[in-house]
This record gives sequence, structure tokens and C-alpha cells, in this order.
Amino acid sequence: MGVLRQADVAADDGRLGERDGLRWWPSLLGLAIAVAAGIDVDDGAGMGVIVAVAAFIYVAVAAQGSPRAAWAWFVGGVVVITAAKIFDAEWLPIAVFLVLAAVLAIWGAARGRWREPGGLRVQAAAMVLFGAAALVGYVLDSAAGGLLVAAGLVAHGVWDLVHHRHNRVVVGSYAEFCGVLDVVLAGLIVWAVLT
Repeated sequence: MGVLRQADVAADDGRLGERDGLRWWPSLLGLAIAVAAGIDVDDGAGMGVIVAVAAFIYVAVAAQGSPRAAWAWFVGGVVVITAAKIFDAEWLPIAVFLVLAAVLAIWGAARGRWREPGGLRVQAAAMVLFGAAALVGYVLDSAAGGLLVAAGLVAHGVWDLVHHRHNRVVVGSYAEFCGVLDVVLAGLIVWAVLT
């Protein structure tokens, strides 16, 4: 498949375009999901799963080599999180995303994607950091955990912005969506913790 080049992602950014009047749909969708997820948030520590799934999607896409696949991986992540809530195992998705990220990183490395600039190697390292923040935030399960998760979300929002600006790894619409979701949800968590 080759390197995920800037031109590949830019040409395939998944946007509907300004002529359609829907240019801001990724931001609006991110805002809506952040508000829905954060509307009844207490201390925010349980939102660490959002940090984990966000980082996981970047690893999955880097391993696969298809920027548009970010949306499919997002839907899969929502399914995993929803199933965990149904079975009252809200911590489980963090572990699932960490294990799947490791498996996908090995698969991607075997396919020659490990050394691509800004690709799998960088995404796997970020997954370790974001995954650790998600786990520690969940284990703390307090205001401190919530603030750690909020910090992880803001950091991932910056991660999204950098990838969006440089048209790297994920499709632009997904990076925009994820960045808005991360930052708005972080703000809601901080608000909940401080009030």
C-alpha cells in the first residue's frame, strides 16, 4: 500500500464540501456527541474510554493504511463501548482497545508500516501514553481522575489538530470531528469537577 502521504489524505478527506452547505458537519457531530456524552458526567474519570478509543483509531488506521477507515473504526469503537455499558463493564473497553492496538501494531509492522513517517510507530507510542492516561484516570475514579482524563482529551484534541493541519493518518473530517469532541468533552468534565 505504501506510505500514507499528505496528498493521499488531502485528496480523500471525506468532506462534503462548502457547495453542499454542510462544511461544518464533522464539528457539529463532534459537538453533539460530546454534549450527549458529557451531559450527566460526574467526575469524568469514566470518560477515559474516549481517550483510549480516540488513540486506538489512529493506530488502527495507521496499521491498515486507509485514512477513510477512521469512520468505520469509530463505529466499531462505539459498539464496543455500548456493549460494555450494557454488561456493566465500563473499564473493559480501555483494555480491549489497548490489546487490539497492540495486535494491529504488530500486523501493521509485519506489513511494513512501522517506519512510515508520522505513521504506525508514532501512533503506537501515542496509544501507550493516551491509554495510560485513560487507565490511571479510571483507576483514580475521582476528581483527580476526571481532571487527568480531561487533560488527556485536550492533549488528544491537539493531536487531532496537528493531524488535521498536516493531512496525516486519518481523513480530515474525522480529525476535525474528534478534535471538537475531545475538547468540548474535556471542558464539560472540568466544569463538572469544579462545580
